[in-house]
Order: sequence, then C-alpha cells, then structure tokens
Amino acid sequence: MSTTSEDQTTATTTSSAQDVVEQVLQTNAPDSLVQTAAQIGEFKALGLCNFTPVGALEAMFEYIHIYSGLPWWAAIAAATVAVRVALLPLMIKIQRNNAKLMNINPDVTRIMDNLKKAQAEGDTLSVDKYSREIQTLFKNNDCHPMKSLGLPMIQMPVMISFFMAIRSMAEVPVPGLTNEGLLWFTDLSAKDPYYILPAISAAGMMAILEAGTETGAANPQSKGMKNVFRVLSLAVVPFTAWMPSGVFVYWITSNLFSIGQILTLKAPSVRKALNIPLLKRKPEELQKNTKGFMENFREQQKYHEKMEKERAVRERQQAAAAARRAAKRRF
Repeated sequence: MSTTSEDQTTATTTSSAQDVVEQVLQTNAPDSLVQTAAQIGEFKALGLCNFTPVGALEAMFEYIHIYSGLPWWAAIAAATVAVRVALLPLMIKIQRNNAKLMNINPDVTRIMDNLKKAQAEGDTLSVDKYSREIQTLFKNNDCHPMKSLGLPMIQMPVMISFFMAIRSMAEVPVPGLTNEGLLWFTDLSAKDPYYILPAISAAGMMAILEAGTETGAANPQSKGMKNVFRVLSLAVVPFTAWMPSGVFVYWITSNLFSIGQILTLKAPSVRKALNIPLLKRKPEELQKNTKGFMENFREQQKYHEKMEKERAVRERQQAAAAARRAAKRRF
C-alpha cells in the first residue's frame, strides 16, 4: 500500500511539474512562435497567395512576418530589401554598360553629327559608313543603349507587384496589419491622415534624382527634363495620398536603398571592385558638350526606320515596274 501511495504522489508531482513548465513556456514564448502552425496558410484561406508575381510576394510577406516575428512594418521593409538585393547583380551589369556608354558618348555624338550631315547631302555611302562605325563602336566597347533598358523593365513590374500585394493585404485586411505599424501610422491598411508618408516618399524620389540615376551613373539629361521630374515628384503627393500606409513603407524603404546604392557606387574603390569603369569626364561636362547616348540612339533608330521605309518603297516601285514590263511583253 505504501508503494502505491508513493507512486501516486510521484505521478502527481511529475504531472504538476509538467503543467508548470508548459505554462512557463507558453507565457514566455513569442506569440509568433506559438501561433505559427495556425497562421501559415492563412493568407491562402483569405484568397491571397495565388500563382502570380503578386501572390508570390504575398506568400513572401507571410513567411517573413511569421518566421522572423517582425511586426508588419518591419516585415514589409525586410521583403523590400531582400528583393532589391536579389536585383543587385543585374543592376551592377547594367551599371557597367551605362558607364561604358557614357565614356564613348562623345565619339557617338561626333559620328552622329557626320551621319546627319551625310544624310542631308544625300550621300548614302557615307551614311552607311557612319552607321557601321557606330555599331562597331558599341561592339568594341561591349555596350549598347538597349541593355540599359533591362533594369527599368524589371523594376517596374516589381514595383507594381509590391503595390498590388500590399493593397490586397490592406483590403482584407490581414491579421496584424491594422495595429503593427510604426509611430503615427500604426494602421498600415489605412492612409496617412497627415500626408507625411507621401511627402517623405516624394522627397526620396527627389533625392534619387539629384544624386544620380538608379544605377549610380548620372546620364547627361537636359535641365528641362530634370525640372519635369522634379515637378512630377511633388505632383504625385496628392494623387498617392489615398494609398495604404504599408505601400509607403515599401516605397520609402526602396528609396533609401536606392540612395545608399547610388552613394556607394560613386566610390572609386567600389567601382573598381565591381569592375565598373570610372567616368572619363564629369556628367556635367557631358551634359554641356554632348548629347545623351539615348538621344543619339533614338536619332540613329529614326534614321534606320526612314531608310527601311524608303527601301520598301523602292522595292514596291521596282516590283510594279517589273510587272508592267512583263504585261507589255505578253501583249
């Protein structure tokens, strides 16, 4: 009997100890870890995380938020940085291309001036010669204006996907999004009532414009175009003020990343390490004395289009003349 009583006492003590341990663990464990099993897949149940780029970003947000335990504002910022870091190899490659284009831009401008002069004089042989010179110049320097379009063509869909993903999450809204903001914008699903976030976002775009282009090498642009972009940066504030605060967390984080990227890539030591050529002339000098390489490229493309149209007209005229001669011979 005494042995049975001792066993019961031991079992009771062990059970009580286990209860105390479980209670302590549940009390001290972060809510995100306790609720992980219940939360994973919750986005899908809410109609999010479909098989689209937007759905992939929503799934990314969910995993970062749950497994890191970060509040929603920090999870959105972390996802933004992760995607921007993933795009860095492409950005560096395009940066090399842009730097090479900047360095050969005076030569491109000189050849384009000769080409236009030959075109005005009707000297087709010289026109073909200068056209080949430009293509050879691009080939020898391993660069081309079309390559510079790669980053914007990727970044634009990424930006739109981020916007649509965060907006969809705000419309539900997903759990925690309404109270895991920061400072005055605690509700990330609602707009900023003070217009501070739109203003900060616009200021970030202005800073990027003044510091240089997205890739870190300022292309020679006219002052008029810069002024247009300055005005647009300010004009977007009232048109974007209705957007959820979470969208501005993404935009502001992305702007800060861009500014840091531009300043870093302007350092000669960094450019050397990444095999990005140093600019032979300052962008300000290029802007005063030469046209932008994109402007030269557009002029060259227009000329080629014109020549193709003229060639097509000549071929049609020759075909029509041949058909008339053949008809005369038959009769």
